Amino acid sequence: MVFKDVFHKFIVISVATVLLIIVYSGFGYYYKEKDIKSTDETVSDIYSTCKCDFSGLRIKPYDCSDLSYPVLGGVDLVDYFTTFKLSSGVYNESLIGSYGNQKYLYVYNSYTFYFRTVDNKELFILSPESYLPQYGGFCAKGIANEFCPRYPWSSNCLGPYGNWGAWTIINEKLYFFLNVGARNGFIEDSTSYISLGDKRWNYWFPDGTIPLLSTKCYETDPTYLE
Repeated sequence: MVFKDVFHKFIVISVATVLLIIVYSGFGYYYKEKDIKSTDETVSDIYSTCKCDFSGLRIKPYDCSDLSYPVLGGVDLVDYFTTFKLSSGVYNESLIGSYGNQKYLYVYNSYTFYFRTVDNKELFILSPESYLPQYGGFCAKGIANEFCPRYPWSSNCLGPYGNWGAWTIINEKLYFFLNVGARNGFIEDSTSYISLGDKRWNYWFPDGTIPLLSTKCYETDPTYLE
């Protein structure tokens, strides 16, 4: 009898645990639900049109490209390429971006950028495209590998957030991520992710169009939602 009671409790707890995992994976927001698929398998996903519905996500990236706000909340993008670069040429990815100063603002393609110093501003003016974040400053892993119907991302419904403290520079291009976990996953297979992300982003914003940049949708805590 005791054995039956213990066994019954074990079954109940096991079933409850499985249900909790299912509920969390269905309504939570995380990055470990699947590995990156091959390019052939994602072709239809990349070019699909998603319904802009955030009801199943823990982030709500509404109106992310509001031009009344500075890009990514005013972080100095130039710092990532200069201040965060070590003498060895490696970038210190443990560093978190800093607010720029409104005194050193610059408007490019209708977007406002803030810089901490006049030197950073001048560097940006010389070559703005060199410092712009890839995929508009949204999470590069999400752009490359999150598709309908689970995720709503499309050219008029962009996300997930980029994070000042979750970033990497590959081939002199700056990528932001929702958190450090997403960045680490991206780096493990960056070639595949970048290939998919580029195809999707270029489909949304072909040559001759000005891509959207994130202004309001950003985070500063590298462990956000981990």
